[in-house]
Amino acid sequence: LSIAQEYLKGADLDSNQKTVISVLKEINDWAINCLNITGKGIVGKVLIVLDEAGLFFSSKASRIGEMMAVAEWIHTPKNESHINMIFSAQQSIKTYIESVKVDIDIKTAEQRFKHWFLDKNNIKTVVIQRWLKKDVLNKGLQLQKLLDDKYHAIIDGTVFDTIKDPNLEYERPSKEEIFHTYPFLPNQIPLMIQVTQKLISEQMVEEQYGGKTRSMLSMTRDVLNNKLVFSDKRIFLEENLGSFVIVPQLYDTITYTLKNKDEDQFRLVENTKSLVEDPSIFTEEERNIPISFNDITKTVLLLKYIDEVCVNDETIIKALFYSIDLPKIVFAQKVQKLISELKKKGYLTYKKRQIKDKDGKPKDLMEYQIPSQEERKYIEKTQHVPINPDQVQKWLEDFFKEKEGFG
Repeated sequence: LSIAQEYLKGADLDSNQKTVISVLKEINDWAINCLNITGKGIVGKVLIVLDEAGLFFSSKASRIGEMMAVAEWIHTPKNESHINMIFSAQQSIKTYIESVKVDIDIKTAEQRFKHWFLDKNNIKTVVIQRWLKKDVLNKGLQLQKLLDDKYHAIIDGTVFDTIKDPNLEYERPSKEEIFHTYPFLPNQIPLMIQVTQKLISEQMVEEQYGGKTRSMLSMTRDVLNNKLVFSDKRIFLEENLGSFVIVPQLYDTITYTLKNKDEDQFRLVENTKSLVEDPSIFTEEERNIPISFNDITKTVLLLKYIDEVCVNDETIIKALFYSIDLPKIVFAQKVQKLISELKKKGYLTYKKRQIKDKDGKPKDLMEYQIPSQEERKYIEKTQHVPINPDQVQKWLEDFFKEKEGFG
């Protein structure tokens, strides 16, 4: 064991009557006296000690809260090991991501989230306060209670043996339980990596989100905290801590940029806000799913920037699914019915895109797109009856032939 690990072992044994602040002070004093670390302040010295012990911190903004949690962990390891529970959840999430068949290089995704995936050499002490907007919120208290009551002793064997409680059996949480307590749904993470990277490359969000210390998770946290990526204006509130930031929410944070980039398509998306669902089309369960026509069109417009993603039913469903509380089959049916209605009304059309398959051979894909105002006017001009989705592609082909005729 390193000196720091020996110290943590000692803190476990002799800190029964000490406060969290006392433990931090003891770490600080030990850093000065034993390691000869001076001139960095208590925060810097404590971080050096904890880094040597295998605890890794990345964001300056979160270090104080994480240090307090680590001190609490050292102080009462048998009763309040929140870090252990979240560590276990992160490992399970990593395993789940790797098992999901998605069109993304997992190694690239892992590199993007390197400081969020934990292993024996990189224990990221992510505390629940990082993801709670306010501890006083009801949902925050519920999450806190769940961690204290059910997961206080979850350890997966890679944390220090010195703080494990041999009297408690290890219990692995189910995937559903992890989803409830962790603010991301893992099957969306690879997709959101792609969306965010493309938004950064298109200069549609601030460059700070592309740096080494800021990532898609930073943007996500800002969105959840109602902070726009281009201003301090607050436009929506996400209360459900078990929710993932979905594509329409990112869309809402960059509307000014989108309007200037794709004005006519942006306006067409805005027009779908006034569309009213026909209740006869949906079952009672589907009517209770809070997804709208506008959510669909926002998603399609934003995903057009992601070359690696085929904008089809499956991708749209994945981009919109935001809570484990939703019945997945019913949710998917509602989304598909909304897509069908949008095609009939001419708000969604098809485009052909050629990609290469695994063998390098060309392959044609049909995916959804938002038509331009000009394309939509052409459709309306050539047909005054309700639009049949099977005719849309032919009309668009005729439209482009007509444009070619004019040079």
